Amino acid sequence: MNVKESSPRTELKERIIITALTAFKKNGIKSITMGDVAALPKMSKRTLYELFEDKETLLKECVIYHQYLSKKMIEGIVAGSTNVLERSFKTSLPNQKWVTDVTQINIKDERIYLSPILDLFNGEIIGYSISKSPNMQMISEMLDKAFEKVKDTKGIIFHSDQGWQYQHYGYRKSLEEHGILQSMS
Repeated sequence: MNVKESSPRTELKERIIITALTAFKKNGIKSITMGDVAALPKMSKRTLYELFEDKETLLKECVIYHQYLSKKMIEGIVAGSTNVLERSFKTSLPNQKWVTDVTQINIKDERIYLSPILDLFNGEIIGYSISKSPNMQMISEMLDKAFEKVKDTKGIIFHSDQGWQYQHYGYRKSLEEHGILQSMS
């Protein structure tokens, strides 16, 4: 399905896909039949089968639609988080500009991940976490340590790359709640 098209048929397909996605998430894919999907937007099974050959075709369209929405959401997040820092890595006062990145460290046959927050004023590590996997818990721990150390974070520019961790809703919300301006490149 090309979600950029706009016709009554395409709009109907999109409405069915959204309805099916909701039903699949709520009740499970196996338990939902094509009849159940047709009943939700109150349409005939015939109309449903004209648009989608079978349940497998509907599922494929649901996956494509979900991926499209996910991509658009990520593009919106990245577009909303501009590069405020603009390669200006110097600052005259502490806690004006922070930077972070996840670094993989190989020790013998093991990988560990380090996630520090560096103050660009003097290179001080404000907070950090170490983990065996680069997950959101690691990022949350890093932020918690920084917020414990620095109470007044309002107005800090916090720069990172565009990694998935920094696009995560929880991360962005935490920065916003602490008055921190997110910057990404």
